[in-house]
Amino acid sequence: MKKKAKAAKPAKISKAVMNDILDNARVRVVEVTMKPGSESDSVELPVRVTRALKGGTLTRIFPGGKKEKITFKTGEVKFGEAVSSHVVKNSGRGTIHLYSVFLK
Repeated sequence: MKKKAKAAKPAKISKAVMNDILDNARVRVVEVTMKPGSESDSVELPVRVTRALKGGTLTRIFPGGKKEKITFKTGEVKFGEAVSSHVVKNSGRGTIHLYSVFLK
């Protein structure tokens, strides 16, 4: 008698963890932690300054499939222009920890 193969469970994708540090009329300050393979919800980013507390590689995935890789070195600070709606995925092998100041 043959055993039935168990149906494979779909892989659960972990979500990025975003913690608000400060939010007022001029800025929003957040800490973001992303485990390997984790993804954000769809986000639209304003002008911002980001420091990598722990670096790694992210991939922005835009509607229509366009992809853009961003690499942060630990301690690196980057200025970012506003970005239209997209999903961010940790495409590296380690956890990424970012500190961002979004300008309003």
